[in-house]
Amino acid sequence: MVSLINEAQITNERLEALAIINLAFPRGKDNSQTEEIIKEDFPSLHMLNPPIMQRKAWSDAAGQGLCLLDPPKKDVKAIEEFLALLAGLG
Repeated sequence: MVSLINEAQITNERLEALAIINLAFPRGKDNSQTEEIIKEDFPSLHMLNPPIMQRKAWSDAAGQGLCLLDPPKKDVKAIEEFLALLAGLG
């Protein structure tokens, strides 16, 4: 994957490869350990933070055919993570 990113950057110097940890655990060291592995193994990737946590709000909204922002009962933490992802995309 790194070689493919490097090859694509030859023709597009502005290309930036992004990564985010999805279905992250709310507690423990797994997320930070995963991020370190990605940084070591794929130095061409730029990590977006915060990770998208494993939250029931995602499956509840999708199960109803809704966006995370649509349900009347909103999960504020899930929405904050989603908006941070969008902000990280620029």
